[in-house]
Amino acid sequence: MFDESYVKESAESAHIYINEEKLGEYTERLNERMKRIEKVLDIEPKTNKTTINPSDRSTVLREDVKETGLTHEEAMKNAPDEYEGAFRVPKII
Repeated sequence: MFDESYVKESAESAHIYINEEKLGEYTERLNERMKRIEKVLDIEPKTNKTTINPSDRSTVLREDVKETGLTHEEAMKNAPDEYEGAFRVPKII
């Protein structure tokens, strides 16, 4: 894993100041995170079922059905203000 000299050198190259008193703590925390990353990297993707949703519930999706939409005139009928065939809205800065 990483030692204090590596963490200090990495911090300096990234222009990050690390207090000497906290260097040991940061080194320990970095090593803990690397252990977690190694566990994830050890997972064999072919032996583990890929999931999109971790829940066992199934998602009910509707079928896509093409429907006729509004005409331009119908869409603009209730527009409070129109400019060159488009909705005009207040400018927000």
